[in-house]
Amino acid sequence: MLCKPLSERFSDGDFGTWLRHFDRCASANAWDDDTRLAKLPAFLHGPAAVYFDSLAATQKDTLPHLLDSLKSCFTPTANREKFYLEFEQQALRPTEDPSLYLWRLKDFLRRAEPDLSADAFDALLRRQFMKGLPLTLRMKLLEADPTPNLASMVSFAQRFRALDDLPMGPPASCAAVHQNKPDSPALPESLHVQQQQRLDHLEHLISKMADQQDNLVAAVFSLSLNSTMPVPPKGVSYRPREGVRCFFCHEVGHIVR
Repeated sequence: MLCKPLSERFSDGDFGTWLRHFDRCASANAWDDDTRLAKLPAFLHGPAAVYFDSLAATQKDTLPHLLDSLKSCFTPTANREKFYLEFEQQALRPTEDPSLYLWRLKDFLRRAEPDLSADAFDALLRRQFMKGLPLTLRMKLLEADPTPNLASMVSFAQRFRALDDLPMGPPASCAAVHQNKPDSPALPESLHVQQQQRLDHLEHLISKMADQQDNLVAAVFSLSLNSTMPVPPKGVSYRPREGVRCFFCHEVGHIVR
């Protein structure tokens, strides 16, 4: 029989992180609020136990009262302001998966505002997630969905990041020719360089495909004009039969290829 998980004891430090671990263990053990209220003090020791003993009866008579008292002690206002400032400064890193970026935001916001409602928590996350995206990615996301939720934000950012990592750069000469075309419209300054390179590379591939098609048409036309003499494969040339002597009888004109 498997043992049910139990939380580690809490003394001091990040109470919000410890509380989330305690809640996971309580859920695994199917504890209701009354059971959690009865068992939580047993996991406190050191400064946390001393503070618990100093609380009035009305500050620990229900689970919400006890949690509010512990949060106010171990997540003081100064620390909340520091965590919220760090939350506001978060941005998607160049090589970071967007889901990890969202996890960092959630962690800082839980520490800064542990008592937020679910709707307010989600609204702040969406605002900061969007704010921390690169400008090009943010514009593309809003073009695709003006009011995205967190799941669609993460999914879109992951797809965009995956496409951004593909080696799509064209030859330098092709990009130079495209930039020097007199009829090309002026590109906006905010257009990402790699997006322009993809367009140049696509134009290069289309031009190459057209050349190959022209060569194929020319080969077929040549074959139809000279159907008695097949077009030799590339790199192979046929010698005329006239003037070629047989290896056996040394006569001319009857060598068969």
